[in-house]
Amino acid sequence: MRKLLLPIFVIALLPVTAVFSQTFSSFKSSGTYDQFVPVVFSTNNISMITLMRQDIHADRTWLAHGIVNITAIGFGWGSGGNGVRVDNFSNAVETDQNTGRKTGFVGRVVGDWSLNNVVVFLRGGTTYATNAAIVRNDGYFQDIAQMQSFSPVAFTDPAYGLPKGTFYADLDLNPVSAVFSAVSNGNVGIGLSNPQNKLDVKGKMHAQEVKVDMTGWSDYVLKKDYKRPSLE
Repeated sequence: MRKLLLPIFVIALLPVTAVFSQTFSSFKSSGTYDQFVPVVFSTNNISMITLMRQDIHADRTWLAHGIVNITAIGFGWGSGGNGVRVDNFSNAVETDQNTGRKTGFVGRVVGDWSLNNVVVFLRGGTTYATNAAIVRNDGYFQDIAQMQSFSPVAFTDPAYGLPKGTFYADLDLNPVSAVFSAVSNGNVGIGLSNPQNKLDVKGKMHAQEVKVDMTGWSDYVLKKDYKRPSLE
């Protein structure tokens, strides 16, 4: 019987699956749990910042839980290459009893005006894991061009606290500034961050065609044989 030998050069051409793993390290945000505090991350040599908080009982029960992915880059002295996208699958509750304000553990995301850094307002006094390098974590930020200055804010501040969903903004992403948003209840917003309907548009809308029908909807008042009740 003749043996079939696979030439070495053919073996070299076979596909090889490489396994790459990300390195995560834990850190604790400055400040206290009743604050959102700015933490500065570097985007150099990384395509996406991941922040994880997997134990709801660490530091304080119901403090925060979930995962957030941030694709962003700083303004770079006005280069025009800036942008912020946040995929927020997180939850944070105001009190230990799971009551009070509920929002994500990310309050706001801002691109550094001068460098390729991103400022993320995180719930204070909380332990997270991340794959990104931390540039500053003392609760304050001042860019080198003196264009931005940030400090801790109250957790209840309505201008902070991104709900669960996907959001995009040009440079500064917060609960009122998103160019596009799709929140966890299925609502979509264009020009706003917290849509209250299946589609909310802030601004002028232009469409080639809009189709509206009542198929499957109950609107018997408009039927010709609908009997209107008397004023009594």
